[in-house]
Amino acid sequence: MQSDDRKSCAQEEKHFDGKSCQNQVFSDVKFSSCCFSHVTLKETNCRKAHFSSCTFKGCQLDRVDMQGAVFHDVLFEECKIVAGAFFLCNTKLFSPQFKNCFLMGCNFSHLDMKRVDFSSSKIHDCYFNETVLVEANFQGVDLKGSAFHRADLSKADLRGAKNYGIDPTVNTLQGVRVSLPEALSFLEFFSVKIS
Repeated sequence: MQSDDRKSCAQEEKHFDGKSCQNQVFSDVKFSSCCFSHVTLKETNCRKAHFSSCTFKGCQLDRVDMQGAVFHDVLFEECKIVAGAFFLCNTKLFSPQFKNCFLMGCNFSHLDMKRVDFSSSKIHDCYFNETVLVEANFQGVDLKGSAFHRADLSKADLRGAKNYGIDPTVNTLQGVRVSLPEALSFLEFFSVKIS
């Protein structure tokens, strides 16, 4: 993965394996149907990069600059993503999926993430402010320290999820699916004491 020829660079159906790309620049590069396996992107400039129908497997993304980046039909699987400012991405084609990932300090505010799949992931200290999460899959997800404010979780699936503190008075939860005992966490917002 060379960043030198990035200005007119288009990568199609390429496989990138085990690369480390610290402080490199991939702005304006178009990646289509590419597979990134065990790639480390640390403080990498991906401004206005375009990822379409790509897969990231076992990758680490740490403080990647995502300003204006496109993530269309992208699967992150078993990835670790730290301080991902997804809210800065191009929102028109934003459609990533996150399966069995560890997400820490990521910001998904103001995004339309209908039907997003976060299944079996750890989502710690992440932000979902005014995020549309209709029919989102949070099955088996650990949401420790994550904040939801004015988010739409209608018909979302939280069965098996844990460590969430979602205030039903400021978030939309119509038709949300939950399981015990975590479902009792909703009562905390109504000053209900369970003994």
